[in-house]
Amino acid sequence: MASVLVAVIVAALVFDYIKQSYLIAAQNIQKTVSEVEGLDDKTAGKIKFFTRQYIDALAPTNFVLTNPDVLKTTIETGGKNLLDGLNHLLQDIDRGDGRLAISMTDPKAFKMGENVASTPGKVVYQNDLMQLIQYAPLTTEVYKHPLLILPPWINKYYILDMRENNSFVRWATL
Repeated sequence: MASVLVAVIVAALVFDYIKQSYLIAAQNIQKTVSEVEGLDDKTAGKIKFFTRQYIDALAPTNFVLTNPDVLKTTIETGGKNLLDGLNHLLQDIDRGDGRLAISMTDPKAFKMGENVASTPGKVVYQNDLMQLIQYAPLTTEVYKHPLLILPPWINKYYILDMRENNSFVRWATL
């Protein structure tokens, strides 16, 4: 029992050492990059951005052997977690026809007209950048000028038209 406790303490110290070493190195790299002289603002911004990406990519949490939580789960599941992750990656590549198309949700979780896009309407114009959707009015009296909704890029349009009871689009068409 004592040997297990010692092993746990040593492992915690090793993982903390790795983490602290990474944080110190990351801080020094960023400091060094920020002190480079003679760069215009745009170039300096790019260098800081790419340095941050590089530093984040090398974080110990991104690797099985230096992430104690992933390592523990890998041991507990006999590596099934890693196989599941690989399967998700292959599905994302397959969904993107050879390009990575990361899924953020279960594609079966949403049903058109039920819990997403529940307000009656149709696409009246479409190009590679956008779709213009015209919603059917839910009342006999309508305003003379249409309401144009430009949703934030990150959320896409569907965030505004989920279920009937929480749909901004449905509310706007009443």
